[in-house]
Amino acid sequence: MSKGHTIRMAAQLSGLTPYVIRAWEKRYNAVTPSRSEGNQRTYSEADVRRLKLLSGAVKSGYKISRIVSMPDDELEKLSESEGIYPDSSVKQEARKLIGSCLESVSNMDAGALEDYLTRAAIDLDIIDTIDLVVVPLMEELGEGWHQGRWRISHEHLASAVVRSFLANQLRSFDSTESAQSAIVTTPSGQMHELGSLSAALAAASAGFHVIYLGSNIPASEIIRSAEETGAVAVLISIVFPGSTTKIRQEIDTLRRHLPKNCRLILGGSSAGPHLLDGENRHPQNMKLFRNELLAIRRSMSQDHDAASLVSDPFSR
Repeated sequence: MSKGHTIRMAAQLSGLTPYVIRAWEKRYNAVTPSRSEGNQRTYSEADVRRLKLLSGAVKSGYKISRIVSMPDDELEKLSESEGIYPDSSVKQEARKLIGSCLESVSNMDAGALEDYLTRAAIDLDIIDTIDLVVVPLMEELGEGWHQGRWRISHEHLASAVVRSFLANQLRSFDSTESAQSAIVTTPSGQMHELGSLSAALAAASAGFHVIYLGSNIPASEIIRSAEETGAVAVLISIVFPGSTTKIRQEIDTLRRHLPKNCRLILGGSSAGPHLLDGENRHPQNMKLFRNELLAIRRSMSQDHDAASLVSDPFSR
């Protein structure tokens, strides 16, 4: 008789993080795991299947509190339309959270801001949190600073909290040992990490093992890292124009010298001028980007399987 899955394995199989699983259990009674002799949570196949269905529905834009009581067959239908926001309550909840976040920034209360962002990640899914809360929040603060509604100290406090929050969320993902690796970074001269951290989270939630290098990494180091880790993709975030010539040189170096089986994916508000033929550019919507990464990962897996069939005489 199976002893069940640990919370780590349940997280890997369901696409959630252990933190979210525990939060969904405590707040919504999403599943009721058994306990081992050592009082550790153990999850049955049915528990894992339900967590996976709930995860898929939330990623499709449904609020966990509205779907947690649904039977599995209904949840399965909700998970078939990823990339849209069919549940208006998600956007309503996001607007409320943005208001609460702005109040926290106004009060210079970093702890409260982080608490609201964490609540969003639990209730809305981390990618919805980026698209519907983090991006509008930072846009409001950036525009408000230029127009005199917010001080630079407000914008800096929010940026520091958001950066820490996204990094913590990234660390909470626990990829499987067989997961394909993706390197995420910004090129030389690009110091801003919010875009690259968001891209890293999208890749992690799409099932990649993310190797996050931070910001301002020379092309030569990115190439060497890709060679050493066997990465199948390199995700580059370009948020501010900087030196167009320098960035173009860095991207051209990556294009020419990355391993042949490693795909270069560019993104960010200033990526457009530096695109070259044969590269992917992800949309600004992180949910659509995650779906693109899912498709890329599936195609890579299919290519690998096809190569194995050709090269293995015993497979015929």
